Amino acid sequence: MDASRIVAWLVRCAEDPLTRWEGTFELLQSVQNMEWREQAAEERKARIARGEPVEVEPDESETPNDEGEGEESPRKNVDTSVFAKLIDANQKQTLANLLLDRPAPAADDKDAKIEELAGDNELIELVKRWGDPRLVGFLLDQLRANSGEPYAAGQTMKTIAEILNDEKIEEIADKYNEIAYEDDADSVDAESEGDDETAVEAPYAESEDVLANGEAEIVPEADASNTEPEKESVKPKKITYKELRDQLFSKFIESVEKAMAEKEKEFQAES
Repeated sequence: MDASRIVAWLVRCAEDPLTRWEGTFELLQSVQNMEWREQAAEERKARIARGEPVEVEPDESETPNDEGEGEESPRKNVDTSVFAKLIDANQKQTLANLLLDRPAPAADDKDAKIEELAGDNELIELVKRWGDPRLVGFLLDQLRANSGEPYAAGQTMKTIAEILNDEKIEEIADKYNEIAYEDDADSVDAESEGDDETAVEAPYAESEDVLANGEAEIVPEADASNTEPEKESVKPKKITYKELRDQLFSKFIESVEKAMAEKEKEFQAES
């Protein structure tokens, strides 16, 4: 069967909510297979350029192994990467619209969530590779809707960070995912409670920042007099994992919105 007709059929499968996963899964597998083959080819060229030995590439007509010489020989693996090369611009737009043209939840409805269908994760991975500028905004809406579900929020943060390729945003996403499974009420780094090394000097004023161990940072207040302030040992304030996640969540949203605004300015300046 013509490969282009198979691609068209897979896109039609993706358009139907009942078969969306089947269509998007096969298309994503094709794209990932193409990426793997391209990466393997580049690595092979690099090894040859360095004079290193390389394995002989098997002929496509050969079977994957020497087994199966009996009555039931294993069938040759089918190269589906050709599908990825045949997806045209209109088909990419159709697939992107399936994901991105859904209405966002009402701003005043805090309990509303974006409708999720089987195959959405595969669509996100496909659209991420095609660079649709609407994707980050869609994922931000999804992130806000999933704010009460740490694991889902963490995965969305990771995807947004990969798209934006911003070091600060990636760092916040990583820190959030590290504590996504922790119980809300547990204190951060409770094992170190009572450690004298965490003591600081008074007077104090709480900062909005959070230390690497999850404790609220406390910094000295400005002293108007020239006299040296009286010193005393005080332990930093402990916070819960939920409080730390909420802080990281807010910082992530703020950082992403700032990055998007900067990209929009750059786009307007170029146009």
